[in-house]
Amino acid sequence: MLVPSGGSASTVQGEVVRASGRIYREIFDNGGVNWGRDYSSMLRSLVTHLASGTPLTDGELGEARAIAKALAGGDGDAPELDRLTELSVRWVGLNPDPVPLPKQTYRI
Repeated sequence: MLVPSGGSASTVQGEVVRASGRIYREIFDNGGVNWGRDYSSMLRSLVTHLASGTPLTDGELGEARAIAKALAGGDGDAPELDRLTELSVRWVGLNPDPVPLPKQTYRI
């Protein structure tokens, strides 16, 4: 219900789920072959979202930032991608009330 069949979600919660899934699939399934400015922007936005509303703990945010830095070139491994997904789901659980998603800078 949070993630549309195409395009960005209408809520921050939906976009956090969608972005973490898109990043995971691009790196793990595609080897980062399509990685570029839009994926980099999506990754930065994801970390920004995780610090918004009721944010993750400082330790978790530090972990998310470190993972994002490691993934910044479109390269990473399953444990990093799994953990980013876990942190994204945790953030959604901490922020159950839908928040409208502002216009995004990426087009994927």
